[in-house]
Amino acid sequence: MKLISNALTLFIIIALVIICMQGKPKEHASRDLSENELGCLVENVYFEARGEDALGQAAVAHVTLNRVKSRLYPDSVCDVVWQKGQFSWTEDGRRDRMTDLDAIGKAVDIALAVSRGKIKDPTGGALHYYAQDKVKPRWARHGWRLILGEHTFVRLAGR
Repeated sequence: MKLISNALTLFIIIALVIICMQGKPKEHASRDLSENELGCLVENVYFEARGEDALGQAAVAHVTLNRVKSRLYPDSVCDVVWQKGQFSWTEDGRRDRMTDLDAIGKAVDIALAVSRGKIKDPTGGALHYYAQDKVKPRWARHGWRLILGEHTFVRLAGR
């Protein structure tokens, strides 16, 4: 049953991506993502920030892509998203099913816009963020911070 549910979710993501990409030339992309990588970025935006406004969701997408560019993290979006201990939704033990079609559509739009360079990085290159009402990480005391919605984005000193 879980396999069918995951397959349906992936199908919806791919269908939305194809619909959104119709008529948009590939040469405008600042970083071409494979369908799989785009799917992972969409999932991360959806599960980490679906309750946020577009800027907050874009900030989460940028942090994900900033990590891909950083030598401190894996080289692909999916490897960054699924790296152990990085994003709470990947380790919370819940079934990860995207069910809110409006939120899925918004996450797809944000992921495409960010990956194509259409939304400037509001985090200034941050590699980290946390939910300010849930945790107060010690490492977050050092560095530049930006609060957007429920998240605090952090660019650590020297990174």
